[in-house]
Amino acid sequence: MGENHFAALPTALYGRVLLAAAIAYRVLQRTIIAAQGSDSQLQAAIV
Repeated sequence: MGENHFAALPTALYGRVLLAAAIAYRVLQRTIIAAQGSDSQLQAAIV
């Protein structure tokens, strides 16, 4: 991005969209683990 001089607003918006997707994925992980219990395969995979 440094040499290409992207517009600041679209770049910032893209970063916010990526952050929102990461937060949503984390919430999804926590929800699945809570539903499946502490012996969840997902829990084992991320620990």
